[in-house]
Amino acid sequence: MILVSLCPWLGYAQSVNNDPVERTAQLTYLGSKADSSILLLEVKNEKAEKVYVSIQQRDGQVLYKETFNDKIITKRFFMPKDIASEVIFVVSDAKDKNRQVFQLNTRFVEEVYVTKAD
Repeated sequence: MILVSLCPWLGYAQSVNNDPVERTAQLTYLGSKADSSILLLEVKNEKAEKVYVSIQQRDGQVLYKETFNDKIITKRFFMPKDIASEVIFVVSDAKDKNRQVFQLNTRFVEEVYVTKAD
C-alpha cells in the first residue's frame, strides 16, 4: 500500500467483541507517516486485571505481545502499510473470555481532477 496524492489510502478497524461489559477496546486509524499506518489502541480495563495485547499474522505467527494491568491502556502502533491488512490485533484477558479481535480493512480511492486547458 503506497500513499500517493492521487490515491489516498483509507482504512478502518473492525471489531468482534464477545463481552463488551467487562472491557472495551477500540482500535483507531490515525493516519500515515512515510510508509507506516499509525494506529491507536485504547482499552478501558476498570478492574485493572491483566490484559494481553498481541498482533498476529493471519497464519497465527505472533509479531507483538505485551501484558498490561492498567485501568486505561493507550498504545500507538506504527504498522508498515504493506502488511497492515494482513494482521489482526487481539485483546484478551487471562481466561480469554473477553476477547476482542480487530482487523484492518483497506481500500484505495482514486481521485481524478479535470481542469480546463486555456
